[in-house]
Amino acid sequence: MTRTDRRGRPLKAFLQAEIARGDVTVEEMRKACGLTRASYYGEPSGTGRGFDDTFPNSEELRQVAEYYGLGDNGWVSLLVEFGWLESRPGTLRIPFTAGTTDRQLSMPINLVPLREALSRYENASVLLVSPNRDEVNLVPLRRAIEEQLDGSLVVFNADPPADEE
Repeated sequence: MTRTDRRGRPLKAFLQAEIARGDVTVEEMRKACGLTRASYYGEPSGTGRGFDDTFPNSEELRQVAEYYGLGDNGWVSLLVEFGWLESRPGTLRIPFTAGTTDRQLSMPINLVPLREALSRYENASVLLVSPNRDEVNLVPLRRAIEEQLDGSLVVFNADPPADEE
């Protein structure tokens, strides 16, 4: 069984209800995830990515966000929605199932080189993507630096330094 959103819906039903607001075919969903027909269905049919326990993974959700023009906030919201990141009250706003569209509550996101992050965003939480892009975790900045010093990361809820305003 594939991963489901917080309401128990598979990706296709989620896209129909929350993103497209209309019918989404399996082929459109497959294209949005960046999967070929063969990789989605597999050989024999029913053994491919579209039927795996880890579908959709973080990279497929990133491609869905790009396909539908959701941006970085949308990608992160999809990661939370499908259980790849844990929602922390006050840090992430999920626009898909929120009762209002108040954009003032959205948290700022910045992409910074990891080596510069500690001095600029000392107490921030960051989105750390594994080297093979199949796992994403929200971790304290210091832990991210210990694990991947040469990477880049996404910083949430961090005010830019005074010289960048």
